[in-house]
Formats: sequence, structure tokens, C-alpha cells
Amino acid sequence: MKLLKSLAGCALAAGIALISPAPAFAADELVITMDTAPGHLRTRMMREFISRMEKRSGGAMSFKLFDSSQLFSSRDAAKAVARGDAGMTVLVTPHLSRIVADYNVFDLPVINGLSDPQRAKMLDDGLGAFLSAQLEKKMGVVVPGNYWSMGKVLIFSTNKPMDKFADLEGMKIRIPGGAALVIRLKAINAASVAMPSTDLPLALQQGVVDATMAGAESVMTMKLTDAGVKYGFWDQGIIGYLAPL
Repeated sequence: MKLLKSLAGCALAAGIALISPAPAFAADELVITMDTAPGHLRTRMMREFISRMEKRSGGAMSFKLFDSSQLFSSRDAAKAVARGDAGMTVLVTPHLSRIVADYNVFDLPVINGLSDPQRAKMLDDGLGAFLSAQLEKKMGVVVPGNYWSMGKVLIFSTNKPMDKFADLEGMKIRIPGGAALVIRLKAINAASVAMPSTDLPLALQQGVVDATMAGAESVMTMKLTDAGVKYGFWDQGIIGYLAPL
């Protein structure tokens, strides 16, 4: 729960920053846009964050949470925060790599095999601050807290069992974005298809893609088994990370 602790420590300052012209919402209302479903851990954590901040502010701050990309898609959420059309979001780092290329570091094969604690140390020893500073400077936003591990990112397929890299050859695999993921799949002769999560269930059902990169939590909350997902494969490499903006 490190993310909640970090966010709560500076959310009041973020709330003050929201009192500026731009959003079509009340000045004392923090509008949060999320791309995850209501039951997803990320969404549930934001509800807990809201509950804590309402208590800490003594009711001075109010919040409005839009989940499931109701307000903005994951592709547009960061820019919406920068414009002031939303007050906050939490995104996986591949979405941010379109803005700051160094966010691709999370998906490079060079860190394959590193444990969660080793990756956390890498972030705490300066990488996290380095990335946040670049994003803040480029977009005029605040990264209010630490990066949060979302666990293993697997490849889930509808029809093809996967036990080794050779099994992925020729497959069309949905990714959230990011140059590192494109290159990673190209190296094993698989095709990458960048696509927001909202389009994924139908794409799997219609065969637009054969598989998707995702965490187990997303498979459950998006009910991707209903869309045909049957098999999973982890390449010992990708651990997903989230950034609050």
C-alpha cells in the first residue's frame, strides 16, 4: 500500500494546485480518471485513497472517480491531467513512454530476472526521481509519490498454449504501447498491436488479436475468459509499474 501512503502525504498540496481555471468541475473537487474496471485493485485503491483524503481534509476536499475509461482513455489520460480536464490519474508506464522515452526502461530485457525488491531498489536509488522529473518538466504535472509495482505482466492467449518463446511466433499480441514492447515482440517474430484496454475484449473475440499482455487482475476484472482467454505465459521479464499523476 505504499502508493496510498505516498499519495496521502501530498494530496492536499495537489488539491490546492487544482484551484485554477480550466476544469469544468468545482475548484475544490479532485476529478480522477482511471482506465480500470470498478473491481480492479487499482480502482479499489483509489476509492480507499479518496476515503482517507476526505477524512484527512475534514471534508474540505471532494472527489469524483471515473473508472473504466468513462472520462478519458488510458491513451489520453495524462494529457487530460496536463490540460486540467482531469485532476489525477494512475497509469502503467508504457502509456508514459510515448511522452518520456526513458519509461521504456521498465520493459527492457536487460532487467529480466530481477526480483521485485531489486527493481524497487533501482527505482528508490534515483531512477524513479529521474523519470518523474522528466515527466513533470515536459507535461507540467506532478508525480505525487512513488511508483507502485502491479506484479507480473503475462501474455494471455485465446487458442494457443504457450510454453516457450517459439510458441509466440506469428501471433498478434495486444500491448498498451511503448517502443520497448514493440521491439521485444519483434525479436521473437510476434506482431504487436497497440490498443486501449476498452477495445480488448471485442478484439479477442473477433480474432483481431490472438493474445494480450496483461496482469492477472485485469484478466479477472475485465472477464477476459469470457472473451476467450485460456492460456498464460510469463517470460520471466516484465513487472508492471504504475505512476500517479
